[in-house]
Amino acid sequence: MRSTPCCPPTTELVKNRDTQRQIAERFASFLTPEERERHPLYAALCQLATPTSPLVAALLDASPAQRRPNLLFAALHDLSLSEPSSPLRQAYPTAAWFHSLRGDLDAPAAEPSIDPGADLATSIDIVFEVLGAQHHQVAELVATRSTQTNEVGRSSPLLAGLSLASRGEAISLIDLGCSAGLNLAADHYDISWSDGSHLGDTASDVHIDTELRAVAPDVSTPEIVWRAGVDLSPIDLADDAEARWLLACQWPDDLPRFERTRRAIGAWRRSAPDHQILRGDLVSSLPDLVDAAPSDTRLVVHHSWVAAYLELDEQRSLAALLRRLAHSRPLSWLYLEHPSEVPGLDPPRCIGTRLRGSSLLVLEEDGTAVVLAQGQPHGTWLSFEPGV
Repeated sequence: MRSTPCCPPTTELVKNRDTQRQIAERFASFLTPEERERHPLYAALCQLATPTSPLVAALLDASPAQRRPNLLFAALHDLSLSEPSSPLRQAYPTAAWFHSLRGDLDAPAAEPSIDPGADLATSIDIVFEVLGAQHHQVAELVATRSTQTNEVGRSSPLLAGLSLASRGEAISLIDLGCSAGLNLAADHYDISWSDGSHLGDTASDVHIDTELRAVAPDVSTPEIVWRAGVDLSPIDLADDAEARWLLACQWPDDLPRFERTRRAIGAWRRSAPDHQILRGDLVSSLPDLVDAAPSDTRLVVHHSWVAAYLELDEQRSLAALLRRLAHSRPLSWLYLEHPSEVPGLDPPRCIGTRLRGSSLLVLEEDGTAVVLAQGQPHGTWLSFEPGV
C-alpha cells in the first residue's frame, strides 16, 4: 500500500489549513467500524486522506456543502461507469460488471458475477492515478452534482413503518428528499425478512433481504393510493447520464446492492410511474404537496437519511412545520435517520439497548414520537423495539 500518494498536477495543495483539516476529519469519520470492515478500499482511502492529500485537495475548490467524501467517491465511480476503458474498472467490481452488460441500464436482471480485480494496494494506486489524470473532470462533477443515493434497501424499514401508520387503511405518501423517487415504490419490491415474512410484490426482480434481530410486529403491505416527492435536485431516470449518477452514488465493492439499484431503475423505466416529483426545497414545498394529497386518506410524510444533510435550524423548521400541518389533517411523520445527525428533529430515545451504528425508524403522530425499530442505514438488518 502506498504511503505517500502522488499529488494532482493542477491543484494547489496549500490553501486554508483549517479547511484542509476539516475535510480530512470528514474522511476520518466517514465510515462506521462495521463499514470499514466491509469496504476495505474506501477504508484505506479514508485513512490516506491527510490534510495535504490529493483526496482532500480534490474537495478544496468545492462549495462548503459539497466538501463531502461520498461526493468525491461518487464522482470517481461515475467516471468508471461512463468510460469502458477506465483503469478504475480493475479496482471497482461494479464497473467491471456494468461494462459486462455494455453499460445497459435496461439489461435484463442477472446474477452479478464478482471479478476479484486488482488487489488492494494496486486499487489504491489506480484511484490516485485517475484522480491525478482526470482531476478536472472530478472537480466538475463535485461542483455540479450532489449525493443521490436513493437506497432502495431502506424500503424494507420504511414499508414496515407505512404499514404500522396505515392501520390497515389506504394512505397517501410524500417522500422528502426523494432523489429519483425509488423509495416511493417500496410496495412494488420483493421484500423478505429472515423470519419468513414478505412485504411488497413477490413477483418483482428487485429483491430486498433484511435480517431481523428482534421479533417483528404483524405488518402487511399497505395500499398507497397517491404518492409524490420533492428534492432539490431530483434525478430523471429517463436520462441515462442521470440514472448512471444514481448508480455512481453506490459503493463500488458492493455488487449486489449496485445490481439491485440497477434493477429498480429498470423497473421504473419500464413502468413509467405516475407519481409526481417536485424540484424544490423540502420545507417550503411541503405545504403545497400536503394540499395536493387526497383529503380522505391518512397522509404519511417520510424521509430517510435526508434530514442529516440539513442545518440545525432547517431541521427545526421541518419538525415545526410537520407538527403544525398535523393539526389540519390526519398526518403521520415517519423517518429513518441517525439520531446524532438530526438533533433538530428531537428524536425520541429507544426503549431497548441502543445498537451501535444504527439508524432509528421513528413514527410521530398526534404529537407523540416513538422509535419503531433500529436498523442498519441501508436496511440490511432491523431490530424492532419491544412492544411495537
